[in-house]
Amino acid sequence: MAHWQTLKNATEYFSRADTNISHVIRTIDRIDDNFTNAAADTKLNLAIRSAILCGKKTLNRYYSRTDMSVTYRIATILNPSFKLAYFKDRKWPTVWIDEAIRVLREEYESHYAASNLSDELESGRQREDPKGKGKGVRGVLNVLISPAHPLVETSKRV
Repeated sequence: MAHWQTLKNATEYFSRADTNISHVIRTIDRIDDNFTNAAADTKLNLAIRSAILCGKKTLNRYYSRTDMSVTYRIATILNPSFKLAYFKDRKWPTVWIDEAIRVLREEYESHYAASNLSDELESGRQREDPKGKGKGVRGVLNVLISPAHPLVETSKRV
């Protein structure tokens, strides 16, 4: 059964030591795509297609729970291979993308901005310019998710 092999492969993938959380959403999307295509395959027996739809429903129930944690959004956005382009390319709703940007900014400002600024001042490193385009951590974050950033701008047009 090739369709159940997808689940086995995902289980083995997430059991490896080198897997990280930013790959969870992408992997679930791949499983969902596989199940969607299989459920629409009229060459498969109706009972098999029904079982696949039940599996898809269960998968999506757990998938929706990733929205309850900011970790998945932040990890995906900060992964250099994905960033916001992942959500844009998959045509995720603009409201979800905007919320992911808001959550990332809020998390950074509430937990990291003040300490990084203090570290920079204590170490004698130069603070970034007021436009947020300096070399510090705050500057990089601001450039990545600023409204002028091409990925953010594009996501708002979707």
